[in-house]
This record gives sequence, structure tokens and C-alpha cells, in this order.
Amino acid sequence: MVAGEETDLIWVSRVLVRPFWITSGGDFYAAGLNVNYSNNNSTTENGVTNSVIAYSQNNGESCRWIKRTAFGYTAAGSFNENGIQIQLSSGGNFSQIKAVVFEYATTPFHLQKSNTNFLPKITSLEPGYSRTGVVRKEEAEFVFSFGDLMLDGENILFIEKSDTLPIPGVSEFNQYFRTENFYIDNTSQLLFSVYYFVLNPEVAQTILSDNDEIVYKVELVNANSGEVVGLFDEVTFDKNTLFDHDNTNYSVDCSEVTADEYYFRLVTEVMGEYYYHLSNEQNDSETLGKKIYENISYLGRLESLTYDLAQNYPNPFNPSTTIKYQIPNAGNVSLKIYDILGREVTTLVDEFKNEGRYEVNFNVASVSQRIASGVYIYTIKSNDFTASKKLMLLK
Repeated sequence: MVAGEETDLIWVSRVLVRPFWITSGGDFYAAGLNVNYSNNNSTTENGVTNSVIAYSQNNGESCRWIKRTAFGYTAAGSFNENGIQIQLSSGGNFSQIKAVVFEYATTPFHLQKSNTNFLPKITSLEPGYSRTGVVRKEEAEFVFSFGDLMLDGENILFIEKSDTLPIPGVSEFNQYFRTENFYIDNTSQLLFSVYYFVLNPEVAQTILSDNDEIVYKVELVNANSGEVVGLFDEVTFDKNTLFDHDNTNYSVDCSEVTADEYYFRLVTEVMGEYYYHLSNEQNDSETLGKKIYENISYLGRLESLTYDLAQNYPNPFNPSTTIKYQIPNAGNVSLKIYDILGREVTTLVDEFKNEGRYEVNFNVASVSQRIASGVYIYTIKSNDFTASKKLMLLK
């Protein structure tokens, strides 16, 4: 199908794909730019359903195709012919699927059989890839897109996700907005893009309660230590903050980074009950070269770190919750859980840490003693800094 994507009140037609046999859960895949027509057909080779999706764009100036194989999509390939409409035949395998393109830009208008072969690996195009997420409460939708990640001219991809899997909560949602690991040093050129906006902000103001809140932030994480070494955005939406944020394209200055493996992730934190949706985006390579990038240190907002112990999330929880903290100076960090009488329940952290942002998961199943429902205290100590907060376990 062809659908409209609203960005700053401009409608951009794209191709949206979703497996027809999925009746609940699952995701969308989006491709193309200024799409006119689309068509698809499937094979059932060896009992596996595979598909070719073809589309024309920019008034038939170019025709492209992508393949769905089992649970994944290839990069876009170009047809050898261009036209406003494309029709695909059925076939028992990819080599048997044929295409007919209607060319009407110049007379005489005619149909031509395409000699495009859908079997080869695609190498002609280098599109960008993004993941778009929607956090929804009734008709209020909070949308973000994170992607077009490039390292020295090569794509950084997100971890794979089967589009047949539902997204039941924010923890699962966050798992899929993580890239694969990549190696950077002080000579690396690192690029990425983000945008955030609210659909139906006037409706959202009436739907959201005073306690509802959605926070987005992009983090650069050391893959070996788990340390958050860079924070690039921290966007908050609530009942009184519903304005859109400009599209931002970042060029990350890696001149002082420690050479190692890293990954990006976009973290969503919510207060309230929401539904979650995901779309994989394939972005036209022609648009990537037109972006204007904002230069930023690999540390991002972490350049102004202070000591802090965040409220655990979710809270109340069962059986696990995440505790985040940050330290501006290296030193030994102790993070412990106590019951309301001051008796130690478990130690989550007790080791030397470099300056940065960290998070640790507390799962009651990992504690040897039985833990009952109730209020507990978690306390951090690092250098001269000490802080405590309450958390609540509800079984």
C-alpha cells in the first residue's frame, strides 16, 4: 500500500509493508520517496513465503524494488526500466517473477517487460536506515525516528527484529532501538539523525494526565564496559510540553574518543500506560547527501556531568527494575539495596568506575533470600557523594 507520512505538515508518500498473516503485533517496513504506485507478488519456494515489492517514485522517474525473505528485507534495487506503474507476475521462486513497466513520460506510451533479475545481491544503492517508534495513548501519538547512522561512509545497522513479534511494553520497545556494535577511534567519522514530534497535540493535552511523561534520549555506549559515554538528546513530552523538535543531523567529533567497540541506543522512558509501535525505514540515498550536520563532541551533554542517582524505572516493579546513576569523577562506586529497617538485601555495584552514566538492573529473582512486597531503599556512594531513594516491589 502507499501511505502518507506527516513531517512538519508536509506529506511524503512512502511504501508501507506488513506481513498479511500477522493479525496482531508486528511492525511496518517503509521505503521510497514520493511514491506513486506500488505492487507486489509472492513465492512459496520450499514452503517459505517470500515477496518482491516494487514501486515507482517521483512521477515515474525511477522504479525500485525490495525483497522480503522470511523475516527480513533487502536494500532497494533499481529496475532497468522506469515508468509510472509496475506490475509483478506470480512465480514459484524469485527467478520466475517478472515485471511489466508502463512508460508514459514520452510518446508513444507503452508497456515494456523488464529484464530485472530479482535474484542478485543488491550493491547499486546505498540507502540509509532508520527505526521509527510511536508511543501511543488513545489518539495521542508521540513519534520519533532515529537512524541514517553512518561510520566512515558505511551504514550502521540496528539489531534484527522479527516483524512477527509484538511489543508488549517499554522494556521490549527499548531493546529494538539499539544498533549493532561498531569500532571507532579518534579518526572515525560518525553521523546520525533524529527527530521527534507529536501527532494531535491538541488532543494529547486533554488525554494526558498530570503524571504522564515520555522522555527520549540517544546514548553512545561502550560495548565492553556498558558505560554510557555520550548523551545527545533528552527530549521530554508531557501535558504542558507538546511542541515538535526540529530534525537534527549530528556529526560526532571522535578526536578524543577511546578506541573501542560501541553501540548507539535510543532510550524511551514513560510514566503512564501506553501502546508501542515500530517501523523500519529505508531512506532514499539521494536525500542523505543533502543534509546539514551539527558538529557535536562524542560526549554530547555528558560534558557537564554532575553526581546523580535517578529514580528507578519502573516503580513500582515486579520482578525487575532499572537504576541509573552518573558520576563526574572516576572512583569506587557502591550501590546497595536495603530493606526499610536498614538491613542489606543485595549489592548491585561495588567496583571502580570511570566518569560517565551507568545503569544496573535489579531483579528480585537474582537475590538468594526471599523478598516480600514492600518499600526498599537503594543507596549509592562514590567519592564524597552519597544519595538514597525508595523503590517499591509489588508482587
